[in-house]
Amino acid sequence: MKPMLHPVRLALLGLLLSLGTALGAPNILFIFIDDIGWGDMSCYGSPVQDKQGNPITPNMDRLASEGIRFTNGYVTSPICSPSRVGVLTGTEPARHAIYSFLDNRAHNASRNMNNWLQPDCVTTARMFHQAGYATGQFGKWHMGNGRDVNDAPVPGAYGFDRSLVAFEGNGDRLLYLNNNGTKDGLSSANEDASAGTYEYVYWYEAAGTDVDHALDFITEAVNADQPFYVHVPFNDTHSPYNVPPGQENDFDHISTNTNAKTFLGELHNLDAQIGRLVDGIDALGVGNNTLVVVIGDNGAPDDNINAILNRNGGLRGGKGNLFEGGIREPFFIRMPGTVPAGVVNSTTAVSTFDLLPTYCSLAGLPVPKSPLAGENMADVFTGATRPRSRPLFWEFGTVSNDSPASPKLAVRDGDFKLLRNPDGSNAQFYDLSVDRNETTNLINDAAHAGTIAAMSDLLETWYQEHVLGNFERPQTVVSEVNDEQSGGKSVRLYWDTRPGDWQVPLVSEDLQQWVEAGHDVQDTEITRGTLRWLDFPLPAGYDEKAFFRTTQPEIEIIPGTPVYFVSAAGEIRVFTGISGGELPTLGHSLGTGTLANTVPAYGGYQGFTEVPARGVYGVAGNGDVHHWASRQDWIDGATPEVAATGVYATGEFHGISYDGATGGIYAIIDAGGGDLAEYPTLADFLAGTNAFVTGANYGGNTLNFFYPGEDAPGNANTANAGSNYFQVSGGGDLEGWLTLPDYVTNAGAGGRQFAQGGFSGAVAAFAEIDAAPVYFVSSTGEIRGFTGIGAGDTPVSANNLAGGVLAGTVAAYGGYQGFTQVPGDGIYGVSSSGDVDRWPTFEAWLAGDAPTTVGAGSYHAGELHGISYDADTGGLYVIYEGSNSSRDDGDLGEYATIEDFIHDTNARVTPSTYGGNILNFYYPGEDAPGNANRANPGSNYFQVAGSGDLEGWLTLEDYTVLRTGAGGREFVKGGYGGAVAAFALMP
Repeated sequence: MKPMLHPVRLALLGLLLSLGTALGAPNILFIFIDDIGWGDMSCYGSPVQDKQGNPITPNMDRLASEGIRFTNGYVTSPICSPSRVGVLTGTEPARHAIYSFLDNRAHNASRNMNNWLQPDCVTTARMFHQAGYATGQFGKWHMGNGRDVNDAPVPGAYGFDRSLVAFEGNGDRLLYLNNNGTKDGLSSANEDASAGTYEYVYWYEAAGTDVDHALDFITEAVNADQPFYVHVPFNDTHSPYNVPPGQENDFDHISTNTNAKTFLGELHNLDAQIGRLVDGIDALGVGNNTLVVVIGDNGAPDDNINAILNRNGGLRGGKGNLFEGGIREPFFIRMPGTVPAGVVNSTTAVSTFDLLPTYCSLAGLPVPKSPLAGENMADVFTGATRPRSRPLFWEFGTVSNDSPASPKLAVRDGDFKLLRNPDGSNAQFYDLSVDRNETTNLINDAAHAGTIAAMSDLLETWYQEHVLGNFERPQTVVSEVNDEQSGGKSVRLYWDTRPGDWQVPLVSEDLQQWVEAGHDVQDTEITRGTLRWLDFPLPAGYDEKAFFRTTQPEIEIIPGTPVYFVSAAGEIRVFTGISGGELPTLGHSLGTGTLANTVPAYGGYQGFTEVPARGVYGVAGNGDVHHWASRQDWIDGATPEVAATGVYATGEFHGISYDGATGGIYAIIDAGGGDLAEYPTLADFLAGTNAFVTGANYGGNTLNFFYPGEDAPGNANTANAGSNYFQVSGGGDLEGWLTLPDYVTNAGAGGRQFAQGGFSGAVAAFAEIDAAPVYFVSSTGEIRGFTGIGAGDTPVSANNLAGGVLAGTVAAYGGYQGFTQVPGDGIYGVSSSGDVDRWPTFEAWLAGDAPTTVGAGSYHAGELHGISYDADTGGLYVIYEGSNSSRDDGDLGEYATIEDFIHDTNARVTPSTYGGNILNFYYPGEDAPGNANRANPGSNYFQVAGSGDLEGWLTLEDYTVLRTGAGGREFVKGGYGGAVAAFALMP
């Protein structure tokens, strides 16, 4: 397994979220109700009335009528603790090894669970705290502490400024008395918690006390003109049920069952407290600027009370299983003036996973870097009605060994829901649009066979990766970089992993020396789950550049750009590139390279280099410049063309090197002690004219060469690595620089990246440089291949679309909305109907093989102009076509991950810039037009405009804002109006 490396250019990053939010930022009040059933409230169909004939939940009914009530609202788990983790983090609770309710240490361990949620993860509370919000938590916690666990992190560790929890939390807390005045057993067990103070109240007083504290906190924030983000997760309506003395029989007209009538009284009282809380916010004058979200944490228990009262509204199952009764919940929102009133949305499936990205959108905050499981529902929260784009997944009992009444895995995609166990047994398939009570199992219905197979594959992939940790491509990601009050910077890092021992991340500034990231003992106690987080200070001296990795395997040889060294005896030694980003070549000395051929005459040359699309050039011993039409001709020792005679003197050069950043040639001059001569063009080099000479830096140098690969030492995982410049010194050291300025000035520390001995026998070297092929698809399905970018001037080798080499014709491709290649993952395309299709290899795509549909219906017909993978971010960019999209024509959508693109989730949309655009693509080569004479060129971003012009930008920033003119758009070339898609082939 190769090391997981992640870089960050720290000088370019500040706080993820700026402190201090603009006046008018929306407040958020989140109300979470314990064990509430889908049918408990009047607005969800409960027929229960009090003795005066009023509905059981008048205040919640009013709130729902003042906003949007969802009938397809879901939580992340059918049981308490993991459901709360999903709300706070936006990520699957299984990734945190919170599979079921948190209990005592022994029971947690027997179910392979951590004792608390890891505090370094991204949370909604921390996100809003960093944005300048007042953040508060008042009510049930149950994400760590209680029973014999008394040292869990307090809510403040997750971003809450103030908190009041109950017996399943740490810090200031309410503990409960039974109606007879005795201490509740779980409450007394929490008296010795490591932080905060406790106060005993009767069970029936808890909701009112939580509301009192919440209103005090909110009032302080409003008086300070500070926006607030407040959680009020009530313990009501979880058993045991309690009402004040004298109210025991308020609902005996509904049932004489003690638990049933007491539950109804508790629910009625809770409704009154929720009404008091929201009325208090309205009285402060901020009701219209406060998003109120009301949801239950899981279904009601499928017990005798459910049988009496139909608490789950007829849905199958209940708390603790994955049938609808366990995971479908009351879910409504209210924000007058922003959320339309009186709306019932029965189309969109919404989830508590969606809250974090939706909050970000509504509050104007960037979505934090975290492996989020939900999607942005801001359009839905403000009145749109649409199907969700991303499937919903659940697990319960797969790792914790619980035995639910349902299968242990489930996925909902569209209106269909598939349940099964990990071994495939007990498979069930339902069409929820007509069978929300899950009464008719369609698993053997041939009409749904394709859908069942596709959903089963989705579920299996999710289970293997997110639950078991068997990631195909595990990631290490920098989530945040923050300035520390004491000086320096801190980094919040996460990484994918299998369950097991906690591993200390390593940090390096040069990919050579690695030191352990700072951590404490409590960090290392989070050993279970498939996601790890750590927030740690950077060591001194790492402010400008740092690399991270979380595995320490043996070095794996990663094939890279071949490098050809020539010895004094004329041996051509080939190295397979850079190994693990640490060693400059596969071997450790010249003699370990693969012998490609021996051409004795080459030993007397002053240097060789390859120029893209032009072949190999060499300066002979007598100073003539020789040319071989191809690299293979050169390797074979073919007779060269004499490209220039008598331009240079015998022994004038130590070495020559083409430079992909400038398109010119660099030479080390023997006379003068190692002056560096820069010829701006190949023509200048052939004529010996216009050389810019830098003073003696490289006396005694043997050779020099340019390395084009992003995998060169010092470049590994740098976001915009630029070129690498190499030489072999007179002492035989192979040395490398990241940038042209560093190389030209022979920069030392911070410039030269490494030195490795053993190359004193070399007289010349060059790296294989090939232009990336570009493939255009025409509206008739013709696949036209171009040989890349020529000489830094013309965008492709021919002048228009028809000039490309016909590689194949697949008529269906002409109707696609775009294609792109994801290196190592195949070709992705969006079909005319909006499905996202995938071909495993470029060859399969070129042959017109049938693709796999990985995102059915993710986009609308004609929604996109084009799609493009971006190697710098690992995500995709799309251009929206306004008449068929909820976005405006020409908007640029940025998807941070491939999964986000597949399911059209978490798109960052830049307002209309590219209306009428035909396609866009990313070009990985350093030889792209517009890069000429740029010392650190970065990537190139291309599009074909509606006029048929092929346009290019140097940087992502320039492209995103459609920057034109000097320093922005670098060229325009016509003739590509017939294209519908394009992408550059990447290794």
